[in-house]
Amino acid sequence: MYVTVNTYRNQALNRSTTGSSPYFFRPMFIHGQSDRDMYNYFLGLLARKLQDMDFQQLRLGIDDEFVTRKSLAFCLEGTALLACTQPLKRNMEHCTRESAGLNSSQRNHFVHAIYPIFGDASLTSCGDIASFNTAVDQF
Repeated sequence: MYVTVNTYRNQALNRSTTGSSPYFFRPMFIHGQSDRDMYNYFLGLLARKLQDMDFQQLRLGIDDEFVTRKSLAFCLEGTALLACTQPLKRNMEHCTRESAGLNSSQRNHFVHAIYPIFGDASLTSCGDIASFNTAVDQF
């Protein structure tokens, strides 16, 4: 059994304490398979609900799962797909431990070397192409 949880920010609402838009957890998808057909079905339903919207205005943060990425690009064509860094960093740390077989010292050295991709002033925190290109040059 798989559960795909989606969150969104309601831009029409603002919190009185912070002035930012609140997050909502919906829609949630409970499914028995984790394949392209299943995600296409779910995201197709979502796309039909949003059919009057310009998908180029959407910004979706996703992990690095290939199937999800392909289905989002297919069902919500024109949407900007933004990689969420937390699962990417977690996957990198897992792979260095499990797949590459690095010991703790080697892992720490590797993560420290690659940190410029994930830090506060890093590739993943760039807000525009110019700052991204500058970060790439510095990396």
